[in-house]
Amino acid sequence: MHKKLSHTFVWLVIILVALIAAGCEQLPTVKLPTEEPTPAPPTPTAVVMPEGPYPPAVVSYTPLSGEEVTTDAEIVLQFDQPMDRDSVMQALRISPEVEGEGEWQDSRTLVYQPKALASATRYRVLVEPSAASEEGVPLSSELAFAFSTLSPLDVTRVDPPDGAVDLRADTPLFITFNRAMVPLNCTGQPAQENSPCAPLPLSIEPQVLGNGEWINTSLYRFTPLTGWGAGRAYDVTVEPSATSVGGAPLAVAKTWDFSTAQPRIVEVSPQNGAKGIRLDEGVRITFNTPMDSEVTGGAFTLVTDEGLPVPGAITWLDNNAVLIFTPTQQLALGTRYTIRLGERARAVTSAPLETPGAWWTFTTVPYPSVVSFTPFAGAEGIGVNEPARVTFEGAIDPQTIDEHVEIAADEEIDDLYTYFDQQTGVYRLSWNKKPQTEYCIGVEAGIADIYGNTIDEGEVACFTTGDLPPFIGAATSMDAVTLDAAEPAEIYFLVRNLTGASFSLSELSEANFIKAWETSGAAVRDWTERFDPPDNAAEVAQVALTRGGGPLPTGYYALEWESNEVQQGWQRQLKIAVIDRHVTLKLAAEEALVWVTDLRTGQPVTRTAVQLTDEEDVLLAAGTTDMEGLARIPLSRRENLWERVAAVVGEPGSPGFGVAFTGWNADVSPWDFDITLDPSAAPENNIALSTDRPLYRPGQRVKFKGILRQDEDVQYALPEPDTQVTVSARDARWTEFYSETLPLSEMGAFDGDIELPEDAPIGRYAL
Repeated sequence: MHKKLSHTFVWLVIILVALIAAGCEQLPTVKLPTEEPTPAPPTPTAVVMPEGPYPPAVVSYTPLSGEEVTTDAEIVLQFDQPMDRDSVMQALRISPEVEGEGEWQDSRTLVYQPKALASATRYRVLVEPSAASEEGVPLSSELAFAFSTLSPLDVTRVDPPDGAVDLRADTPLFITFNRAMVPLNCTGQPAQENSPCAPLPLSIEPQVLGNGEWINTSLYRFTPLTGWGAGRAYDVTVEPSATSVGGAPLAVAKTWDFSTAQPRIVEVSPQNGAKGIRLDEGVRITFNTPMDSEVTGGAFTLVTDEGLPVPGAITWLDNNAVLIFTPTQQLALGTRYTIRLGERARAVTSAPLETPGAWWTFTTVPYPSVVSFTPFAGAEGIGVNEPARVTFEGAIDPQTIDEHVEIAADEEIDDLYTYFDQQTGVYRLSWNKKPQTEYCIGVEAGIADIYGNTIDEGEVACFTTGDLPPFIGAATSMDAVTLDAAEPAEIYFLVRNLTGASFSLSELSEANFIKAWETSGAAVRDWTERFDPPDNAAEVAQVALTRGGGPLPTGYYALEWESNEVQQGWQRQLKIAVIDRHVTLKLAAEEALVWVTDLRTGQPVTRTAVQLTDEEDVLLAAGTTDMEGLARIPLSRRENLWERVAAVVGEPGSPGFGVAFTGWNADVSPWDFDITLDPSAAPENNIALSTDRPLYRPGQRVKFKGILRQDEDVQYALPEPDTQVTVSARDARWTEFYSETLPLSEMGAFDGDIELPEDAPIGRYAL
């Protein structure tokens, strides 16, 4: 032991002396200028390593730090000199702990084979300094590195899915894995044996020939060459020999099944029994699977009722799943045709149709003619708002209608609007009709169809309108009005063709008055008013709310009316506030401005209490008017500025009462002055959020980062200390699968990560 220490000490002293000598030789010297050339610097003295033991070092190791390996990977350590094997084995630490056996390939190389590494696990390997060389010199420092094992290879998606039925013969198989199966340069390449882009080990029962292609590194497509057999059930297995690029094997074979459909017709156009088919329209037959185009095309015919075949050409779409027959000449007007598909029609796999020998009929458009008038000729009492309609048959050319249709009346026609619906053949005419007036709709000869055939004879239909519908409504567009408590309580109505209506006046609570919907309270008076307006003309009628025509006490009221002569749907209630104070209200997100004046004199009302309430009669805030009748009232921040708020002065039933609420904004709204309004309150905070990349696979980890700032009137500021944010994530089905509350840093930042489930659905996610 003393001998080993003395050797080491001598070796260190020699190196130290050599370094000092070399450093002294390189010290700069000051010399006077001279014309002689500067001599070359002296050659450094080489340091000769003495013989004798020195600390060992690890010159290489596998797996490399950060490497992802298979679960059967070895741990290999190579030293720069022969090692004391027992000390190395005792100094080797693996975390998490794993059993294994160490084998020395030679005196410097240790191969440690773990019995079983767990998948998707991070392992840390440590060689402690106690590991020594054969000379007994320990490592100068510990060696530490980490590696990870591959997560199990898995089939994450198959299409068609397990149990799928009624598939087409040309349906491809798509198989998606959770790991890359081939190198990146295999993307879009056909799968070939004995190449990096090898085909998947697929087993299909019953057997079918096909081609494989790698859509990307983890998505494989198999296409049957001649198609799947019709009406067959198939079992597909991805064998366990499938291995990812990184060497991860498929733990368990993936097996699923699907079945194909018997060939059948899905849709035919024109449909059976269809009428009004255009003369240049072809026939379209859609099958549920690709068909044998030559045999099926030969089984198709289109014939007239006399059995004459229609010449035409057949084309195919959708990989021979759609047959299109195009006549080479126009069909005849008003003729019935029959489509036949013979029993020889069959799929590309030679399977016959499920119901062979099908046939359908259709009829082409007739010659152009007028079918009917609405209102019919001689009709009376027609509503003034009822449009006139002329129904044609045939493929009418819209460009020929307007100039051949006229409206005859004693007065000039105003605001004529016409529209022709080619699908139904209906021509609509609307205009401002007068009551008790005769109108005649004339259709002249000359209206043509798109093929040049014309209507040879004209037709006329006359009808007479009735009276204007009865109407009664308050002469205001508002749902609430105010009345002066010192004036007679009267409301003006517009009345037309109405003999009478019943009225009801009731008291309202403050909350019911503020609410936007109809409501009523305790009854004050019920009565009936009679009217005698001129025929078909609106008249202004004055309705007194009190029996003697006097004023009402201050307060809230509801006036309702109805008449069995008026159809439902018109306004039937008006809210009334009887006041002697005028209140003006302006509401912002955090403040209300109220101005109170005397209703009779217009003078400001000072030192008066003002209350702000919502439609549930909850007191929001209160204030007192100043010497100018103004009250500035602070409010808790309001997020919804559309919600109704009332400013109330005094008490109902007593002098000094007034009210205003935010719903009273006729002709003074921002949009009346071309001002854009955002009714929502400005957000207090702004957040910028981002993820480490835009695309992820199931099972991967999403890293996100965000920054929060307070919005102080267009100025961004750091959030308050101890502020927290809640981050949640939703998958493609909008199901929340992550939610966590995170603290903010001193700079208002936060970050985190989310591990996507292995079975995460594919699609757009929201954070």
